[in-house]
Amino acid sequence: MALALGTLLFDLVLIRVGLNPQDEGYFLEQATRVLRGQLPYRDFDSLYTPGLLYVHAALLDLVGGDNVLVLRAVGLIARIVLAVCLYGLCRPLARPFFAWLPAVFVLIGLDTIPTSWEPHPGWPAAALSVAAALAFSRLPEIPAARRPWWLIGIGALTALAFATKQNVGVFLGLAVVVYLAWQGTHVSESTVVSLSLRSLQVSLLCALAAAVVWLISPHFSPMLAGYFLGPIVIAGVVPLALVEVSVAGRQVRAVLADVGLLGLGFVAVSLPWLIALLVALNGRWELLRGFVGVVNQDILWHPLDLPTNGAWPSVIGFAAALAFAVHARRRPLRLLVALMALAGFAASSVLLTAQPDDSLAHAILWAPARAADGLQGFLPLVAIAAAIGWCLKAPADLTRWRLGWLIVAGAVLFLADYPRIDAIHMAWSSPLALGAGAVMLDRLHARLGRRWELGAGSQVLLAAALVLVPLATMLPMIVQRAQALLEPPDHTWLSTYTPVTGLNGVGGVLVSQYDQARLVAAARYVDGITQPGEPIFVYPTSPLIYVMADRPNPTPFAHLYPGAATADQLQQVITTLHNVRVVVVNNWDLDYWGPPSSNEPLETYLATSYHEVAHFGDYRVLVQ
Repeated sequence: MALALGTLLFDLVLIRVGLNPQDEGYFLEQATRVLRGQLPYRDFDSLYTPGLLYVHAALLDLVGGDNVLVLRAVGLIARIVLAVCLYGLCRPLARPFFAWLPAVFVLIGLDTIPTSWEPHPGWPAAALSVAAALAFSRLPEIPAARRPWWLIGIGALTALAFATKQNVGVFLGLAVVVYLAWQGTHVSESTVVSLSLRSLQVSLLCALAAAVVWLISPHFSPMLAGYFLGPIVIAGVVPLALVEVSVAGRQVRAVLADVGLLGLGFVAVSLPWLIALLVALNGRWELLRGFVGVVNQDILWHPLDLPTNGAWPSVIGFAAALAFAVHARRRPLRLLVALMALAGFAASSVLLTAQPDDSLAHAILWAPARAADGLQGFLPLVAIAAAIGWCLKAPADLTRWRLGWLIVAGAVLFLADYPRIDAIHMAWSSPLALGAGAVMLDRLHARLGRRWELGAGSQVLLAAALVLVPLATMLPMIVQRAQALLEPPDHTWLSTYTPVTGLNGVGGVLVSQYDQARLVAAARYVDGITQPGEPIFVYPTSPLIYVMADRPNPTPFAHLYPGAATADQLQQVITTLHNVRVVVVNNWDLDYWGPPSSNEPLETYLATSYHEVAHFGDYRVLVQ
């Protein structure tokens, strides 16, 4: 708990530190466009449902200014809700230490503060999904008279998640529906079903599997199928295998009644804003293509990060050797073997990860983080597999019902990690799966503690062995976040950061000398050579400059990386630029996104129609 609360307090301390011109700029620029009377999907491009966008806009209007700190405060509140609800979800199944582990892992090992605050819909959507999962886990204890209202409330939470980030809301709704069909709302319901309900259960599993295959089809591979489809299939087969078929079993109509109540809550929240949005769009539902996920996945695709070296077995071996040392504590010969194994695995991790220019001390210090790099993405799968194994042998009681819910919801919501399979998206997609893993660690610790007759000190060592691999996988992000306080390439200490002054949207934010000389200087220069209200164009992905210079974006795109716009849309952008005098190009973004590809006509137009008048690090200011 101290780690979780300390991390959140540390985030609060850092709320004024640093700027992210790409992601923070994207969401802040969109909110300012709403405040100017523009409409998402019609006047500007947006990949997400508009819930968080309008929360940002309302709060900015409330405080009376466009400030990035408002967006960060929303993100921090979402992190708090996520941590508290995740603990509440795990606590009935595990002791407090283990119940806090998933929240600590997400807040420390997956979050990116201060590298980036990521005011992304992923954080509030994850918080809402965990809150809905917590409410659903309480269903068996809710009196029958109140259960309909509880189901309506869960449907409303699902709708709020959908309004914030559409795929999370859809996946959460699927998880709730299939678990109601597979296990019901009572523990006793999960043991016997009618033949018609069994047919429905199997059909739902097949439909869910087919939907996953369709989702990942643009980048389908055996490994990707095993990564996303495998947990769902196993999570569905297990409850079906544990349920008997009988004429007197649970009926389909009971499931349909429960799903109807969920749907009522979902519709009550979703229908008003959907109708209002379609009316504002004059019924042009085709503008909602991105809203419903019809986007170019290739521009968003990020493959799974695999281990970068052969040292990862050393991390697992070290944890196993430490557990064996605890077990062999009273047997000198076995203890000696365990200690030798510990030394061997530690030495091998150093030898396999050391760089040519490392000193011995540097190689030893960095070995754990380097050895564990790439293992993060496999933790949710291991957690789900371990929990499924336990459920196969457990009696049909409330504990198995709740853990089964964690398994199913964790496996389905893990789909939100696609198509960007990276650490930050894992923070939003894996909390429930990690919760199942924490419960398994707690049960394994308790079981081994009893079998090995461990004292208090030995139990602490055993707990350290069990959490060693997850802890090691947190180290790369911890190192990255620590290095962010020494802003490359000038290695400016945090104490030398200075506040931004004289620019819109970022007043009071502390940035390094490096960012003062490039991002801030470029925005200040653009502000000086343009008139209020004069449009500018920022290419390809640094929209924070629009806000900082307080100049409108005349195009629908805050991000215009290759593939973000169709050929017709690019031609419209070029036509719009005929009346735009000032353009800002970020060379770092160009290098990051690679060859111009479909953006070649636009880049050719910029090169032939504009000339450079100023240069601030990566930022080039062009004038027509």
